[in-house]
Amino acid sequence: MGMIREPGIDICDGTEMTCNLLMQALRLDRLVYPDEYQLEKDVAISYLKKHPEIYVFAMANNQLLGYLNISCIDEQCFALIAQGQSNDLCIKETNLLTASPAKKNKLYFSSIVVSPEHRHLGIATAMLEAFANKLLAQCASGIVYSEIIADAISEHGARLCESLGMQKLIYSSHKSIVYGCQFGCEPDKLSFPAFIKKMKGKQSYV
Repeated sequence: MGMIREPGIDICDGTEMTCNLLMQALRLDRLVYPDEYQLEKDVAISYLKKHPEIYVFAMANNQLLGYLNISCIDEQCFALIAQGQSNDLCIKETNLLTASPAKKNKLYFSSIVVSPEHRHLGIATAMLEAFANKLLAQCASGIVYSEIIADAISEHGARLCESLGMQKLIYSSHKSIVYGCQFGCEPDKLSFPAFIKKMKGKQSYV
């Protein structure tokens, strides 16, 4: 696990997230995301109940300090976001999928948020590493992903996407930049294991 520069902070899996912690995550969202990206409470709860694996979060003394959300989504929502036609509010609980070795799974990097008071402590780096370890475990069970996209609404988010090997795809209708990467073994493509390695190697991200 990446070194966190403050004692007492735990990095936890989404299966340990409670509704109270989820509400704290939604309050963090309001600090950093525009109104058009605010997830409704009922939708967020449906995510957590059906697919808690999409989350990794940081906490101390029952306070949520940050969270990361990366999910496997269906073709319909993937295409809408990849083409810049919609932000991720198009994703409902029914659009979230359980990754399977028998499918061409697609990843959506939704968000990574750390509370302003706890930035520059290595929390985001540790959350990225923790999620990378989840993806490694999936690889070991035969699950791989064919591609990933992200909807970057800030320069900070754009830099993270680029550092992970994603490329700029399109300017969206909602004034963001959609990034993506198709995984493959060809010389001009990033392999999925190489992407995971990049996630684990983020040593300088807040």
